[in-house]
Amino acid sequence: MRNLILAALLLLSLASPSLAALDEDGDWLSRFATRTGGVSTQADQNQARAALNSFLFDWLVAQDVEKAVTATDIALAEVAEMGYKVADQTTLEQWKRKWLTMWLYRDHGQVNSLGHGDPSAPGFAQLASKAGDVPGRASWSDVPACELIRVPAAIGRLNGRVVYAAIVPMKTAPRDQVIVFLAKMNGRWKIVAFESIAG
Repeated sequence: MRNLILAALLLLSLASPSLAALDEDGDWLSRFATRTGGVSTQADQNQARAALNSFLFDWLVAQDVEKAVTATDIALAEVAEMGYKVADQTTLEQWKRKWLTMWLYRDHGQVNSLGHGDPSAPGFAQLASKAGDVPGRASWSDVPACELIRVPAAIGRLNGRVVYAAIVPMKTAPRDQVIVFLAKMNGRWKIVAFESIAG
């Protein structure tokens, strides 16, 4: 099944060359379930695109991390699959804020020295959780362009739901790729996972 998913991503990469880099990182791919998700409609795609753009505007352009966090519905199990040790909902909320804020640092070397969003890293406590606390932060004048891709299978607990992904180019870390996953949760599109892949 993994080969089938890789083949599907390879076909998608013809339309979006940046997807090819995903094949090199098997960690996120191993979290995908074996059955395909639900039926995708044009309305779903339009709603998911609008939700993604709204999230990216709040996060990167307005740099309202609190508002961006309200667009998420990330399970503890999903964060654990990424390899992060997040014990409870309170710690999860703190992790989401710090993970989103770290991309606002102009100096990504500083982010790396603070553990790159890993709660078990010694520098994680010093990583800002509010945009206003980021020294010399970068700014975006508009939402970065990124393609919305239907994921060929749904992640873990979302089996049977339509899941979309987008690779978001980050000017603060051009060698990394940030991937944002979206799914409809209780009638609303939510960010259900985000992670980065070192380039």
